[in-house]
Amino acid sequence: MKSVVIVDDESLVRVGLQSLFDWEQHGYTIVGVYQNGAEAIQSAPPDVLLTDIRMPDMDGLTLIEKLKKTLPALNIVIMSSYDDFDYMRKAIQYGVKDYILKHKIEQDELLGVLDR
Repeated sequence: MKSVVIVDDESLVRVGLQSLFDWEQHGYTIVGVYQNGAEAIQSAPPDVLLTDIRMPDMDGLTLIEKLKKTLPALNIVIMSSYDDFDYMRKAIQYGVKDYILKHKIEQDELLGVLDR
């Protein structure tokens, strides 16, 4: 079972992701759900990090940068409302596995990304 942490400042997104599918049936356990990177950085390290980019207190890119220093093999997927090349470029530099636009997240797409 792979552990997953979800980080997003929008409560509807956090709730929606948790109920998108039966995580455990697909081999994943959600071990933490946080509204910003400052909260998430305090958690036990997961196998997979699903994070937004723009959040108060600590944004997703800062969170990724900090976690990658101690967890270089961490699998990271960014979920964003911004179709912004600069964000995507920075994400690539940090070794992010994928960059998904929030309004396009579907169960099959997210499971495909997680399973890669």
